[in-house]
Amino acid sequence: MLRRWSPERLHDIRGMPGDLDELGKSDKAAAVSREEADSGDDALPAMRFKPDAARADTLSGPVKPARPDARRLAQGQTAQRTERLSERPIRWGGPPPPRTPREARPDREMLVLIAVGMVSILAWQIPSGNLVLYPFTLLATWFHEMGHGLAAIAVGGGFVRLDLFPDGSGLARHTLPADAAGPRRALVAAGGPFGPAVAGALLIRLSPHVRASRAVLGALGVVMLASVALWIRAPFGMAIIASIGAVLVVVAAKANDGVAHFVVNLLGVQAIISTYRQIDYLFTESVVIDGQPMLSDTGRMADDLLLPHWAWAASIIMVSAVLLFWSLRAAYRARPA
Repeated sequence: MLRRWSPERLHDIRGMPGDLDELGKSDKAAAVSREEADSGDDALPAMRFKPDAARADTLSGPVKPARPDARRLAQGQTAQRTERLSERPIRWGGPPPPRTPREARPDREMLVLIAVGMVSILAWQIPSGNLVLYPFTLLATWFHEMGHGLAAIAVGGGFVRLDLFPDGSGLARHTLPADAAGPRRALVAAGGPFGPAVAGALLIRLSPHVRASRAVLGALGVVMLASVALWIRAPFGMAIIASIGAVLVVVAAKANDGVAHFVVNLLGVQAIISTYRQIDYLFTESVVIDGQPMLSDTGRMADDLLLPHWAWAASIIMVSAVLLFWSLRAAYRARPA
């Protein structure tokens, strides 16, 4: 790059061509050295600095735009990935890292459901508890009687009618084949106390993900409405079960995923623990329902099978507890946070 010379300077050096050539060569060498310094190791290799206004008219060719260093860009991306992975380090042989609030949320929800179930069991043991939990009491009776009726269909009999009474009791009227032996009658009797526990475990286990809960909740509402059309004949039972079924269908269609998931699991828990609502009934051999004396479910099982009624009552209670904790644990472990 050549310097610009004033007329006075040109006048002074006129007649000295050798000196002018030497000055031109030194200016070119200085320009080359500056370009080499600009493109050194400490600067970006493809970077070219924009010249000032005084030098712009002496440069030839367009100015190349600045480009990022590919090697440094790759190093930066690698460092970001490493930082994200290091947020949750893997600890071999030590305690697991603390869980985030989002990961701990399913555990809190499961504890809430268990607490609600325990409170319901205790409330059902006092006279006013049935009144406070009246909708759940009727729902538990519906599960119980549906268990009897569907078990009768399973062994080749018929499900004639399902009655619900205002005091929370119920009766499933069914038929059995004339050649039905003791085990088949015992299976129908066991369908009442075992049915709600199995149905509740299925409700919880079939909805580990919040989006699947809508389908499960809607299916339960449809089954309740179908039972009204097929088997429930008394006005009281028709009104109660139809109302609960319609509410479940609306919740499945309108509520958000979290609410639907909590409701279906709450109903599953209530179905399982409904076994404990009737602990005194389980340990009773005969009862009177709607003015008719009859064997209790465990009494019928004891009459058709070998064990006494209290042994069957104890087995029903233990199986219900196992189903409750197994279904909740399996469902909430499979659910993503």
